[in-house]
Amino acid sequence: MVGTVSVANAADVFAPESYPDTYEAEPVAYAPIAWAGFYFGGHIGSTFGSQFEANHATLEIDNALTGGVHLGYNWQTPSHYVFGVETDIGMVDDESPNDSSHTEFVTTLRGRLGYAMGDTLVYGTGGATWVGYDTNDDETFEDIGFGYVVGAGFEHKFGNNVSLGVESLYNEVTLESEVSDLELEQEFWAVRARASYHFGQRQARPLK
Repeated sequence: MVGTVSVANAADVFAPESYPDTYEAEPVAYAPIAWAGFYFGGHIGSTFGSQFEANHATLEIDNALTGGVHLGYNWQTPSHYVFGVETDIGMVDDESPNDSSHTEFVTTLRGRLGYAMGDTLVYGTGGATWVGYDTNDDETFEDIGFGYVVGAGFEHKFGNNVSLGVESLYNEVTLESEVSDLELEQEFWAVRARASYHFGQRQARPLK
């Protein structure tokens, strides 16, 4: 009888329910890593609020169509933060009221810092901008102005590789022409819709 009781007590001691931590693993929370890697795409939109100040005369510029291509790379932390670098180039269809000059292209090199909420990314961006001008005076010549750009935007991913988004960028550019005596300052906003193809694949990493 004593031996029977001892065996029964031993079975109770080594029963799985006596050691719940040994048999039940704690759940691990995972965050989707959806934005890391290279991407490229195209954008189209409009400039507005454009203003030239040339040789101390201010000229207001009508809204103009703009469009081009972009290329970039993102890194994403195991949680939600996304940072990266992007460059783009686009054409701008605008001209001054007296038809004496017009913008030929805009290109930027920007850093991006964002916050990912699953398949949606919101971000701020800023960096350098270059603007090419074609001015008709006694002869046609081209100059490139330099300045800065800041802005913000959001993107949403559809599946693993395609995202659509909208961004708004403010540009301020100065030019001191070596071809003529032209001194120019320009500021303008650009609002653009964008589509991108991402080469990185969706991953899941444990939250730390």
